[in-house]
Amino acid sequence: MKKYLFLFSLIITILFAACSNSKYDNLPLNIIPVPQKLEQHNGAFVLDGKTSISYSNKISKSKDAIENFAENLRLVSAFELAVIENKMGKNTIHIDIDETISVNSEAYQLVVNSSSVSLIGQSDAGVFVGLQTLRQLLPNQIEAKEQSNIAWVIPNVNIYDEPRFSWRGMHLDVSRHFFSKDFVKRLSTNWLCIK
Repeated sequence: MKKYLFLFSLIITILFAACSNSKYDNLPLNIIPVPQKLEQHNGAFVLDGKTSISYSNKISKSKDAIENFAENLRLVSAFELAVIENKMGKNTIHIDIDETISVNSEAYQLVVNSSSVSLIGQSDAGVFVGLQTLRQLLPNQIEAKEQSNIAWVIPNVNIYDEPRFSWRGMHLDVSRHFFSKDFVKRLSTNWLCIK
């Protein structure tokens, strides 16, 4: 009897493990700095040729950042990624501002599920910082300069974050190590992507 009970429980365990395993479950999250609240869920949002980026009419200063994000994604994925005002729905990355989520202007909330992505910033600064997190959640090929024929997926996550400090710092010692002007420009541009 114990033998049958053990076999039965083993079979049930294997079935549950097989049913819950998706190829997009437990994708690695490499976010710098680590958000204050981060929950990863099974599955992912898959970008395709019909995916669009939508923003609310509250967005003003971060429109250029949204367009830049879309243009970088178009370059490496070959997707259209239309940037539209006030279109919500499935297969959409929707960006909005809600001043009630925090008193910190750089706070943001990012919710990714299998059908859509929602990025809500406390202000335009929060939207910018949230876009950098969204960029870090994409595959590493987002940093390439040519198209990559891969599955463009964003892991299903719930993220809430705001900076702990009002300042950020980076040190570049040019008196001991000489760097070209182009290197310093590239370094400062890449540093902005880390938030």
